[in-house]
Amino acid sequence: MRYITKTFFALAAFAALFACDPENEEITTDESAMLTFSADSVIFDTLFTEVKSITKRFRAINTSNKAVNISSISLGNPTGSYSLVINGAKTDRVEDIFLRGNDSLLVLVEATVNPQDKDLPFLVQDSVVFETNGNVQDVKLVAWGQDAFFHSKGEVIEGETTWTSNRPHVVTDSLFIAENAILNIEAGSQIYFNNNAYAIVFGSLHINGTCEDTVRLEGIRREEDYLDVAGQWDGLYFAPSSHDNTINNATIRNGGSGIYLWSEEVPATPAITINNTLIENMSSTGIFLIGTNAEISNTIVNNCLSYTLALTSGGTYRLTHNTFANFGIDFVRELPAVSISNVYVPGWEDDPTMRLDDLNLTLTNNIFWGNLLDEILIVEATDKQLAINSQKNVFRSTESLVEKLGTDNLYYGNQITDQDSLFASSPSDQRFELNKNSPARDAGIVTENGASPCTPHDNMPDIGAIEWVEAQE
Repeated sequence: MRYITKTFFALAAFAALFACDPENEEITTDESAMLTFSADSVIFDTLFTEVKSITKRFRAINTSNKAVNISSISLGNPTGSYSLVINGAKTDRVEDIFLRGNDSLLVLVEATVNPQDKDLPFLVQDSVVFETNGNVQDVKLVAWGQDAFFHSKGEVIEGETTWTSNRPHVVTDSLFIAENAILNIEAGSQIYFNNNAYAIVFGSLHINGTCEDTVRLEGIRREEDYLDVAGQWDGLYFAPSSHDNTINNATIRNGGSGIYLWSEEVPATPAITINNTLIENMSSTGIFLIGTNAEISNTIVNNCLSYTLALTSGGTYRLTHNTFANFGIDFVRELPAVSISNVYVPGWEDDPTMRLDDLNLTLTNNIFWGNLLDEILIVEATDKQLAINSQKNVFRSTESLVEKLGTDNLYYGNQITDQDSLFASSPSDQRFELNKNSPARDAGIVTENGASPCTPHDNMPDIGAIEWVEAQE
């Protein structure tokens, strides 16, 4: 009997609970019960045509204590560039959405801009329209579209080809420059690489930027969250057959390996010449050169997870007025900024087939800096030559390096710390103009190949890639 009584009261309570709806489930048709929105517009950064955007979101909020029935949610132009995801389904229109009082609905928005065959960016607008209790409300959708030259997977450049600057170029997966081919890239060109995309040069690559119109190479994502993220694309690779490569006034950012070049034997003339170039935010190495011949001048390499510069397996290298600076802005660093070796990697003693070769390195007016105590690593195989001619460079390293490089260097060693006055800006700013009181000011020597119209050096040149001027302060 007691059991029956308890069961009766439980059933009665259950029935009473559902005898009437709670207030937040009672639908109101009052016109004053309007929706509010977490944003009045959804704005996308410039999007390449036919490339899907990231997903953005906003919420439709019912601020009434009672529920409402949203008659419809739709795109103003269902055949346009935008699509919606509502309640987990991709759609351009849904009807009769029940929304409890003081509840909200999440709306996801994606954009894929249709081509318009235009050189300049164009505006793409739409809206998400809500109809509730006779009220029509909307959230604006705004993006800039950009037509581009798309280079599909496995594209091979044959003969001599020029990429013009009137539209961006998008490398969707892999690009190959054939052994006897030349790719010229005009000043002001913008080259964007899809996730994991790369280029391999078997012939010659000529990047022809100017002081006013640099050439940019970076990942395809241009939203703010991706502006300084390393590893968005793979890198530029130069095969042993490549030759006479030139990179002038370029910005190479947010990749894996900035420049990776290897030669089977050291060529008599430079396989690559790099001038007035910025390489930064690499998930591996900024410049990796293996047994080759290269000249680098007036160039900045910074914020690389591995080395900013690695010279290995011997070679002939001339470095003039460069800044190699690594501070681990968004990652923990373990490797020094620069590695120099006449053998491929440390540990070569255990591999007799490992390549060894003479290394001849000329360093003039360079800065090698970072937040580690030792920012330069020298690994030498004693049966091969490792010759370093160093004049007027700034190193962050131990006293043993002074002995290797001799006494003609401007050397400031460990007494310069991160708080000292070498650079004017914080490392996180990724700007490497010198501080007014920097010891590198007026401390260099005049060099013929260090002259640059973009960063002119006076008769008392500063050390590093950027000459100090009063306006910088």
